[in-house]
Amino acid sequence: MAKKLQISEKRLHAFWQKSRYFTRLLLTSSKHQIEIIHRGKYNRDAGPDFIGAVVKIDNKLYRGDVEIHVNARDWFAHGHHTDPAYNQVILHVALELGAKQNELTCENGREILQLFVPADELALAKSSAPIQNESLALAFCPLAKRKWAKRTRTVYAAGRMRLNEKTARMRELIDTISWDQLLYRGLCEALGYSKNQKPFLQLAELVPIDLIFNELHHRRIESPRVVISALLFGAAGLLKPAEDGECDAEIRAYLAPRHILWQHLQHTLQIQPMPEAAWQFFRLRPQNFPTRRIAALVELIQKFYGNGMLEMLVGLFSAGSAKAGETIKALRHVFTVAPSGFWLHYYDFRSRLTPHTFQQTGALLGDKTADAMIVNVVLPIIQLFAKETASASLSNSVAEVYSAFPKLQSNQITRKMQQQLFAGAAEVYTVPGGSEFQQGLIHLHKNYCASLKCEACLNLAKDCPS
Repeated sequence: MAKKLQISEKRLHAFWQKSRYFTRLLLTSSKHQIEIIHRGKYNRDAGPDFIGAVVKIDNKLYRGDVEIHVNARDWFAHGHHTDPAYNQVILHVALELGAKQNELTCENGREILQLFVPADELALAKSSAPIQNESLALAFCPLAKRKWAKRTRTVYAAGRMRLNEKTARMRELIDTISWDQLLYRGLCEALGYSKNQKPFLQLAELVPIDLIFNELHHRRIESPRVVISALLFGAAGLLKPAEDGECDAEIRAYLAPRHILWQHLQHTLQIQPMPEAAWQFFRLRPQNFPTRRIAALVELIQKFYGNGMLEMLVGLFSAGSAKAGETIKALRHVFTVAPSGFWLHYYDFRSRLTPHTFQQTGALLGDKTADAMIVNVVLPIIQLFAKETASASLSNSVAEVYSAFPKLQSNQITRKMQQQLFAGAAEVYTVPGGSEFQQGLIHLHKNYCASLKCEACLNLAKDCPS
């Protein structure tokens, strides 16, 4: 008697990811011709197994999710047909020897195509070499097949569009808040990264920059650093009274004067502090702890106090005939913050840094973070101010700085897009490496590649021959 083939869903997942079987032209159960362009990203959370796949069905491109089961009937058995999280599924993959389900539908009533994998293909999978560096671009990206000049001009055009889009988003806010608050809000959001953006934005609203500057003006005999840190850490819900025995002497020395001042400020300004639980520390590197980011914000505010945020930054762009490189250097000087005093040896209010950890912690705001703040916050806002004041010279200065600014830290999107558009081209040409070009890659991915707007993408640089 033949031994029954035991196949797990995990094995089917691996087969989907690695097998060359899916590189050929296939037929769905309903006889539609299908070509798998991109298999999607494996989803470790709830929802479909693979996210953002791209397939060509009867010669038309589609982007969506893929769900995989050993038995096709598991689509209904698992309740996917009533779960809106599965409404973006464009393909259901199941094993051919399993019980077939003639028609699948998702929660919104749309029918889903099915692809059945022959059992013998799975049995041969071990001898099949895994797919290396599967490239979405090389398979179908029309721009990747155009001339070098067309590709680079398109990316640069997208880079300008990305800056203009950020400027437009800032324009929506300026009618309700001051220029300084707009800058302050943007910097707070940038300091929060992905995990603490919301609490940082809440802090910016709870303690506006004009309030901070006003308190500094009325408390000139007190240390600006103490006043600002008392306001920010207090409003953030992170400033607790330091009891003897709960922490070391240096922590108590830092917290005591700030806690006393905060109690007074909270009463006079009627500030309801945020809950400490609003801040995310889990799975963050010590240098990215919100306590250190707030400490960095304290130092930035000190730099801007006196001239104001907007006035100081506009001055850097308008400093005589300063070249773009000199302006970039001046901006980086403003936005990089070295640790000093208490923050040389601490990253929160609990314990002192070990020598090993201290070596890894570094600046409160390093070059990479500073550069990201300049490109994503400062340039869009100064460009907006130039437009609002009809200052052609300031607008030109922003454009020159943007064009000359070095690239930011690479990420999954920029690496993927560079591979997509310029794979192999680096052997003949030098791929541009500035921030404007990098921002263009991001803009193309988010606004054109993700929604398969290939024709619109090709029209971004109309004046450039293909």
